[in-house]
Amino acid sequence: MIDAGFILALFMGMRSQQRFVKLFSILANGVFIIVTSSMIYLLLIANGISEP
Repeated sequence: MIDAGFILALFMGMRSQQRFVKLFSILANGVFIIVTSSMIYLLLIANGISEP
């Protein structure tokens, strides 16, 4: 659900007319999507290892 919010924010930023807002939206949301997706992936791996 968090990644869906970042994707929505990315699309909303892309619809902006200001160049700085577009650039910041692409960079910030891209980094946040990558970080949260990697953390979720690592948590899923840790949960899979700890299960009997």
